[in-house]
Amino acid sequence: MAGSEAEERIRTKVEAELRRRYPDARIVHELVLSTGVSRLDVAAVMPEALIVAEIKSERDTLSRLPAQIAMAHEIADATWVVVAEKHRAALTHMGEAYSMGPERPRKPPLTGMWRECWQNPDYLPGLDRCWRLIEADDGFDITQPAHWHRRITDPRAVFDVLWAQERRDVIARYGAPVSKSATCAHTHAWAVEHMTGAQIRREVCRALRSRSFARADPPMGSES
Repeated sequence: MAGSEAEERIRTKVEAELRRRYPDARIVHELVLSTGVSRLDVAAVMPEALIVAEIKSERDTLSRLPAQIAMAHEIADATWVVVAEKHRAALTHMGEAYSMGPERPRKPPLTGMWRECWQNPDYLPGLDRCWRLIEADDGFDITQPAHWHRRITDPRAVFDVLWAQERRDVIARYGAPVSKSATCAHTHAWAVEHMTGAQIRREVCRALRSRSFARADPPMGSES
């Protein structure tokens, strides 16, 4: 994992803030999902909750942020969007459904009156459910989400965080007949059919707290 100096500067601050808020969590970097294609920058893994952070330094763009937020919301109890000061105005703009720009005049919702207002073509649905952290000299300027609904994750996506052997180990603990040749499709289907969302979340956190990472706190073992 070779990030820029700018990203590493913010990453270090994010790690410190996560430790301050979640002292019992295991902090891991570059959480790669089971597909191996997508990853999340930093995560705080607790026994029954997962907090993830996506970092955008001044050397990054925000073009991939919509897809990254959508992915994070599927698996995480809370999503942090952490940006350098350079992106403050852009991030604020992306969080506004309506603006005074020149595009598409429309009646604002729930006002009962017409006024000059335009639908914001850059509006990012889901950003209102993110914690927004903008880098400052002494840490971050933090905006708590206006609509923060915990645990609206997708248990199927949560289970997909696991590697193939982790999946087999999980369903075996719940009584599934499983062999070394069991496919991810088989283990996924069994888990979704026989386990609750809370059980899946707990098992995924258990696996992430003990999995080896290139950069992470020492493994915390397997909680019973």
